[in-house]
Amino acid sequence: MILRFTDGRIAHIHVSWLTPAKTRLMQMICSKRVVLYDDMQPLQKVQVYEPGVDNRVSASEKESGTLGFAPGGIWLPALKSYEPLRAECEDFISSIQSGRPPFSDGVRALEVVRVLEAASHRLREGGQSVYAGGEFDARQAELTK
Repeated sequence: MILRFTDGRIAHIHVSWLTPAKTRLMQMICSKRVVLYDDMQPLQKVQVYEPGVDNRVSASEKESGTLGFAPGGIWLPALKSYEPLRAECEDFISSIQSGRPPFSDGVRALEVVRVLEAASHRLREGGQSVYAGGEFDARQAELTK
């Protein structure tokens, strides 16, 4: 499934219970870096890559405007280990005590439900494009085949 956001971002989602390899991988390809989040890794869940792309104009006319690819750098940030459900419960309790809205509030839940409903509708319609609709800020999405 492809989500197309109104601000130009695109998300590709692939899920399958049939594949023998269990993966929980998120790849964020940005203009300057690539970030991989692999939830199956016990320690180095996040890896940040410098792509090593050089698109500067070359001094020679023959190479002008060409892209060059080379190995870039990698950064493995040290992340604090935590239990996600515990962190969500602690945030909820803290939000009650402080009066601030919780991170996972009803608005975020509604956004998730709207995308899931649009995906279900898309499946019923045979894979046709479906606009996810709703008030998603910059996260409004269109689902396409």
